[in-house]
Amino acid sequence: MTSGKLPPNETAGTRTSFALESDENWYFVQRLTGPPTKWLGYAQFLWVPAFVALEFTDNVGFLYATVAVQIFLFILLWIIYFRGIRRRKERLGAFALNTPHDQG
Repeated sequence: MTSGKLPPNETAGTRTSFALESDENWYFVQRLTGPPTKWLGYAQFLWVPAFVALEFTDNVGFLYATVAVQIFLFILLWIIYFRGIRRRKERLGAFALNTPHDQG
């Protein structure tokens, strides 16, 4: 295992069929989805003040805002993932078309 990198596994990380196809795909997907996943983790800390505000003021506005942030970040994660995968497949496809397969 390279220091600071999560090795391919079935337990942790962004586990999709594309990521599990190869080690190269695994590291690409983890690098791609790492920041939005980290943001989602940080956004979990918004739940505490949201429930405190709800308990003491009966104001659900902060709770709704917290839910909206979570949904936004989750959608952003998948947009980044699918756009990155599409670009990678296009590059690999272009590379495969430009390389000679049979050198005789």
